Amino acid sequence: MRHNNILQPYNIHMHIKRLSRLIAIFILIHLAFNQTLIAQTGSQKDLENVINDWYTSISQKKFDHFGTLLTEDFQLMAFGSRFDKKQILEMVKDYSDITYTLKNVSASTGGDIGYITFDIEMKCNYKGKPIVGNAMETYLFKKINNSWKINTKTIVVIENKK
Repeated sequence: MRHNNILQPYNIHMHIKRLSRLIAIFILIHLAFNQTLIAQTGSQKDLENVINDWYTSISQKKFDHFGTLLTEDFQLMAFGSRFDKKQILEMVKDYSDITYTLKNVSASTGGDIGYITFDIEMKCNYKGKPIVGNAMETYLFKKINNSWKINTKTIVVIENKK
């Protein structure tokens, strides 16, 4: 007797986790192929520090500093849209009171590129309205003048609560 997969409920969380893992695997293969994959003590912590700086600078309205965390060709891909550096610098002004927890953090660096991916639980206000949500985020970094800069950010919302 054949098992009919059509009857199984669609598990979006499983597919999101698989997609995140595939992105991470692709990046690692790319790094290894270019023979730049090297182990660096503290690499994950260095990238986590940039992520913490991202959220802190938004919450504290330090937008000039926030802009220094991004490469000139920065892109955010989220909510079915793509945003460039100029757009994100305007968008973050509407956020406040950000608190968050990172879970399942995975990071790697090689030469002048790196990535970090994680699950995030976040509470904040957007245009004065409270938002509580969970997402998976992946950031790609470039090392410029010995500092890690965010080149690309991808957000996949898992659930939002009001």
